[in-house]
Amino acid sequence: MDRKNRTSITGTEEGFRYLAVFMLLFFLPLYVQSQIILPYSVCENDPDLGLPLFISRQLDYYTNSSGINNDERTGELQLDSTVMYQITDPFGGNYISIPFSKVQYLYTSQKTRLEIESVRESTWVPSSKLNKSFDDHNRLFAILAENYDRELKSWVPESRSKIFFRGTGEDYDSLLIQIWSDSTFTWLDLLKIENIYNASEQLTESRTFIHFEEGDQLTFIDYHSYDSQGKNTTIFSYILDSTGFEIPISKVENTYFLEYLIESITSTSDLQGGYLPESKIRYFSISMTRYDSIKCYEFSYISNDWEIVEENTYNYDAEYRLELLNQITYYDGNINDHKVDKFTYLEDHYLNTHLQLEGASISGMEIPKFQTRFYYDTSTVPVEDPNWNDPYLKIFPNPSNDYIVLNGAMNQLVKIIDSKGYLIGEYLVNSEVYRIDTAFLSSGIYYLQIPGKKAVHSQSFIRS
Repeated sequence: MDRKNRTSITGTEEGFRYLAVFMLLFFLPLYVQSQIILPYSVCENDPDLGLPLFISRQLDYYTNSSGINNDERTGELQLDSTVMYQITDPFGGNYISIPFSKVQYLYTSQKTRLEIESVRESTWVPSSKLNKSFDDHNRLFAILAENYDRELKSWVPESRSKIFFRGTGEDYDSLLIQIWSDSTFTWLDLLKIENIYNASEQLTESRTFIHFEEGDQLTFIDYHSYDSQGKNTTIFSYILDSTGFEIPISKVENTYFLEYLIESITSTSDLQGGYLPESKIRYFSISMTRYDSIKCYEFSYISNDWEIVEENTYNYDAEYRLELLNQITYYDGNINDHKVDKFTYLEDHYLNTHLQLEGASISGMEIPKFQTRFYYDTSTVPVEDPNWNDPYLKIFPNPSNDYIVLNGAMNQLVKIIDSKGYLIGEYLVNSEVYRIDTAFLSSGIYYLQIPGKKAVHSQSFIRS
């Protein structure tokens, strides 16, 4: 069934609905059968990265975070941690990065990974934890989510999920999501999905059960139809009333060119045997796994035509890695918002940074808002080389009093570290000649850290 209808049903608890949406978003890629992605996943964002779902799953490969040693990457680096920084410009001209949140990855066994998120206050404070378990086929089959109780100073359960796979592939027979009840100290069913397949192992029917605290239940049914080539061309969605009667909700019609999904139209039921157009997504592909652009439309009954509401364009580097995501949203045919996501990589396909910029359409400039940095197993990749000198980078004056000037660090995120290893400040260098105020520093030796291709390099300067 259409996820928009699935998540717009009004329940008795706002938290129930939010958790249902979150977990459905997390498990949505598992719904994929012969399609590249489901139509309605494009204009919805991943709750963790703020990116379209299929893009965030694509980036999983680059960090090796989708499993514990993928078959083709056995023995390579594993993600150690990610740190998100909020970028501000309080003084005008000098962007400062402030640590905002951190996720630490702990590999407790060959098939289990812990992800512990912390928030930055005066120091890092634990916030939430995900315990992810993988099976022998490297498939994520169970998640336990916990929150940190600051008063109890301990972890308390929040929700858990489990997938029951079908054979050795990615298809699954059922999925169960439960939440923890503080009042009964038991796990309560929140959502369950049961799938039915035909003799050709195609998903033909999917039933979704949403449970509420008072004991009420909503039941949805999706019926999938396929063409002679095995493409999922139509999905009809229904909700069951109290007598078990199927009330039509929506239908999704998919159009393909060769192996490519090129268009998906969602229509809502008029409850009189017909359907009214609601939304449309057009896919412009350059390969089975990469897109040039994706455009989302809504049907206007005023103009009696499709009106664009969102446009996503994607740029890739020479090694076919996602380099830039350009997202424009529209309102009444005019640009409403403009966001840009930029990605840099270390050697191979390891993500180095993810920079989020906003406001480009309003000011004509890209304004950085957040940056996420990815850190890997430091026993294999050197993190810092204090003896490194870049012949193209100049720092002057050195020694300095009130300021230093950088020449040759354009478009780099530069850190200042003191002699004890503490982070003093971060600056996004937006010009070839860039000035940093050092008047607030005490006298001593400091290190300027700059990301390189294989390491984060350091170059010293003296505050006299």
